[in-house]
Amino acid sequence: MFRRLCATRGVQARFSSDVAMHVYARAVQNTLDVVCDVLDEKSDRNAVIEDVAPSSGVLEIVVENVGTYILNRQEPKKQLWMSSPLSGPSQFSMCIEDGAVVWRDYTYKRELYSLLSDEFKSILKEDVAFPPVLASSA
Repeated sequence: MFRRLCATRGVQARFSSDVAMHVYARAVQNTLDVVCDVLDEKSDRNAVIEDVAPSSGVLEIVVENVGTYILNRQEPKKQLWMSSPLSGPSQFSMCIEDGAVVWRDYTYKRELYSLLSDEFKSILKEDVAFPPVLASSA
């Protein structure tokens, strides 16, 4: 099912299981860094985000009156997992599409950045955009 989801977009893709562990490790760390940087910047202007705390492959984001987001790498499956107080748990597999790393939850057919953008837009009442992680940097 996951392969079909990526293939229907008509782009050349590689999947988590197809990439070397060092490529996965860099991609997941770069993704966590992007999410951390964007939300840390938002927290400087909006006190609703109480804390953005990265630590050894785990990113914890505490949001006032909402709860705590946890993003963490799952090396055995080459996935990125997220626990959201709004949408619940998700398991994202890495796809490389058009030169960029894309994290897709094949169970719920969601993309990580899209889900985070939607949830944080509703929390912060402003657009939240996450720049892509280029596969060449992974």
